[in-house]
Amino acid sequence: MIKDKIKGLGSGVIGIAILFGLIFLAVIFTKGITWFGGFISPLMPPIFFTTALVSIFVLIPMGLLKRTRGYAAIGFLISSYIYGVILWFSSLLITYDYWGGVGVAIGLFLMGIGIVPISLLATLFQADWDGLGTTVLLIILVYGVRLLAVWLGNKVDAEAANVVDME
Repeated sequence: MIKDKIKGLGSGVIGIAILFGLIFLAVIFTKGITWFGGFISPLMPPIFFTTALVSIFVLIPMGLLKRTRGYAAIGFLISSYIYGVILWFSSLLITYDYWGGVGVAIGLFLMGIGIVPISLLATLFQADWDGLGTTVLLIILVYGVRLLAVWLGNKVDAEAANVVDME
C-alpha cells in the first residue's frame, strides 16, 4: 500500500520534471531561433533584392526560351523558398517585437508556420501598416513565384510530351 503511494508520487514527480524540462527546452529554442533571426536580419534585404533581380533579369528571360524553360522553373522554385525563409524569419522577428516570447512560442507551437499568421495579427493590432504590407507582399511572392515555377514546369512537360508524340 505505502509502496504503491511512493510509486505514484515518484511517477508524479517525474511527470512534473518532464513537463518543466519540455518548457525549458521550448524557451531555449524560442530564444535561440529569435537570436538567430536577429543575427541574420541584416542579410535579409540584400538576399531579397538579389533574388528579385535574378528572377527578373535572368529567370524571366530564361522562361521565355524553350531550351532554358526547365531551368527557369527550377530557379523560380528556389526563389520561392528563399522568399519563404525571409517571410518566416521576418514574421518571427515582428511577432517577437510586438508580442514577445509568448507570441513566438504560440506561433511555433502551431507547427512553425503559425508564426506568419501570428505576425499578421500582431501588425494588425499594432497598426503597423508597413509591416503588414511587407508580410502580405512576401506571402504573395512566395506562392506567386511557386505557382509560376509549377506552371513553367508543366509547360516543359507538355512540350516534352508533344515532342515524344510527334516522333
